[in-house]
Amino acid sequence: MKLDLIKMPVDDETALGASHILGCPDVPAKWNDDAVFFNDEVFVGQINLSEIKHPSLPSEGILYFFFASMSKPYRGIVRYTKNLDDLERIDFNVDSPLKANFDLEFAVKFEESANDVELLGKMPKFKNYKPTSDEVALLKLDFSNYPEVEVFKEYDDVVCYVIKKEDLEKHQFEKAYLANNLN
Repeated sequence: MKLDLIKMPVDDETALGASHILGCPDVPAKWNDDAVFFNDEVFVGQINLSEIKHPSLPSEGILYFFFASMSKPYRGIVRYTKNLDDLERIDFNVDSPLKANFDLEFAVKFEESANDVELLGKMPKFKNYKPTSDEVALLKLDFSNYPEVEVFKEYDDVVCYVIKKEDLEKHQFEKAYLANNLN
């Protein structure tokens, strides 16, 4: 399913729990209280699964995409929550060890015609990564059309979170990872 990014002015925000790329995540309050995040994590985006219908995904909840910026290559981190009752928006990337314009926020619109973001789409071809037959592209992001996004400016491949088919079937999203050599 292809998605469309819509550039939002920095002073506007998506609704709490809505799908978006960059900006601030809307996480369960318990996650923030329990310190489930690592110091070097960078928020990439969230997808509210109630906004889409896909047989391989739960019908509700939010998938969150992060990466650990101090590991080389970067390590992808995916989290999932079903409970949306106690979401709170946190200024997550303000203390990021990477200096980039993370305050840009892009709303996500679900359309078949988009090509910048794709959820459970065809596995892309990479320069430095050879996917196996049991891997699925959970989320692909092509920031080449968004020169104002500095975080992946030096990278000339799509950013792709991958999950093994078996883990996708079991909804074990925490087993997803970045398929490329982002560093």
